[in-house]
Amino acid sequence: MTSTSRQTIYRALEAGRLTSEPDRTIETAELLRAGFSLQVALPPEAPVSPDVQPSELVALARERDLLQRALDNATVEKARLLTLLESQQRLLEVGAAPWPLGAPPGLGAREKHVAPSVLSPAHAGPLDNHGRTATSGA
Repeated sequence: MTSTSRQTIYRALEAGRLTSEPDRTIETAELLRAGFSLQVALPPEAPVSPDVQPSELVALARERDLLQRALDNATVEKARLLTLLESQQRLLEVGAAPWPLGAPPGLGAREKHVAPSVLSPAHAGPLDNHGRTATSGA
């Protein structure tokens, strides 16, 4: 009720600045007379929306948990991709090929064959469906 410590109140009782009832309670008026300040006890806050049903709270908690898992997974994936990016950067800095056989991982045999010719500075002209220049007959 007051922002004063118990020790201060006991000292005030012993010094006679404050008196208590026979059952050792202290009247509010007595605290004010002795110069103590009171704290107003506020009622507990009501929910923001009193119309929220318990089933909605369960659904919201479930959705929160799903979103937290998705965030955790995204954080792990981000860390994995950053590690991969850093290792590729180190390889580029020392002049090594970033992946074996000159093709990025995940490409099929046809794409591995086409990718170097597309990226080649010596390439002159459009490619057909087999990765050859349109003007070559082979």
